[in-house]
Amino acid sequence: MTPRLEALARRAVACGRWQWLPGMLAFCLNDGTAYRLVGSEEQPRLSDGTLLPNAAEWTVPGSLAVRYVPDLRDPATLGCLLALVRKAYPNRRFMEDGWRMNSALFLMHCGLDWDVRRRCFGGDEKLQDDGTWADRGPRRGCVTGKTEAEALVAALEAAS
Repeated sequence: MTPRLEALARRAVACGRWQWLPGMLAFCLNDGTAYRLVGSEEQPRLSDGTLLPNAAEWTVPGSLAVRYVPDLRDPATLGCLLALVRKAYPNRRFMEDGWRMNSALFLMHCGLDWDVRRRCFGGDEKLQDDGTWADRGPRRGCVTGKTEAEALVAALEAAS
């Protein structure tokens, strides 16, 4: 894992809305091994049976927790990260052509960057750095990233 990717993974874990989910790949910084998380959302554990510590232990130097970060190269881990972002921004209901609909949160590649957006009545809204949504206007202040992982971590940070 590159230092840049490790720093991004540490940012994700530091978010107030972060949680380990079954299916994620946990990367051990000590020896470079990776473990798929199994179990439940309430008690995820490594595939070797090791229980992950609670959130309070993630900042204690030398604890088991600080040795593991999510492997953001892994497609399943990115899918779980998207699920955390969707959980942080609940669906907004709206009416369109007489139909009651829910907004849909998604990522969009725009030029060089990825945006986090949601489909709403009348078009898309872009997620802003402060956790609010804007439908039109310049991209400044929008949650973006050079990769999908960067955009999703920035969205989770904005929700925290």
